[in-house]
Amino acid sequence: MILFILILLSSTQLGICVNPYVIPNIRVNWHKAHEFCKYNGMELASVTDWATHKKLTEFVAQELNCSTWCAVWIGANDLGDEGSFTWVGTGRRVVFDNWKPNQPSNSNGDQEEHCVEILYHPRGGFNWQWNDGVCKHEKYFVCEKVYNCEIQEF
Repeated sequence: MILFILILLSSTQLGICVNPYVIPNIRVNWHKAHEFCKYNGMELASVTDWATHKKLTEFVAQELNCSTWCAVWIGANDLGDEGSFTWVGTGRRVVFDNWKPNQPSNSNGDQEEHCVEILYHPRGGFNWQWNDGVCKHEKYFVCEKVYNCEIQEF
């Protein structure tokens, strides 16, 4: 039993229990993105601090070869309560954010914006910042593999 716990602790310290990202090679609306991730045992990505944001945006830039424009869905939305953003994977309120100034705006003509995207579009003033987008628009998305690295009591 002690050996098992030591092996588990060692593997956690070696980084086996990190949350790697996946960007499927399809563009879908936010709801389908959430469905796709769940079906495949993952969650739409959560961004809970600056280090995670930086790691995620570097991954997106590399995977999608972003040079002038990139947008990806992440797991935050305010579908349940306007202006109160939560993470779909945990139900927890968004505490860390990286909104572009004047965002979230919930304005796109007659279409409400409730789903969060990370946007890189320097000409539009977005430098890997968050924007509330129209959930039915099709974009790439980031799934996050979820591992439970906590030691469970028997």
